[in-house]
Amino acid sequence: MRMIWAALLAAASATVLGCPMAAAQDDDPVVFEEQGKASFYGAELKGRKTASGERFDPNALTAAHPTLPLGSSVTVINPGNGKEVEVEVNDRGPGADDRSIDLSRRAASQLGITRAGVAEVRIEATKQQVEQAIDVPADLRTVQRQLDLARRAAAADGTPQPRRVALEPPDSP
Repeated sequence: MRMIWAALLAAASATVLGCPMAAAQDDDPVVFEEQGKASFYGAELKGRKTASGERFDPNALTAAHPTLPLGSSVTVINPGNGKEVEVEVNDRGPGADDRSIDLSRRAASQLGITRAGVAEVRIEATKQQVEQAIDVPADLRTVQRQLDLARRAAAADGTPQPRRVALEPPDSP
């Protein structure tokens, strides 16, 4: 059963990422990248439901993004100080049009942006981080659509996207 699930996940990744099959140089390549501004949720939102159904916890490492698949993890990097944090996308947002991502207070603190409130950041998702969002094969179309929307939105903002990476084909039965 484990081999079947591994094969399904490998096939799902190829479908989600829309990649041709070729030799991969990196076991966990970046498949999504966006540059923009990050801010953080106010304390008044503590306990409110997020788009994923979870309650917002300012002490969790979570974020709101307009298009990335809910449940996926992303790495947010503050190029101003070199700090980075991995967060789970569990909500939609941010509420401000000029922002790319809203972070929990803890995530913003780890990036060193709580004093300024807003900072330029780079958002990256690796193949493994995106795969985390795929719970069952029925989610594939939704995840693929959300990732494609995220790529288009980032491209429309002028953020260059990393080249699509090749994934190994699933083992034959």
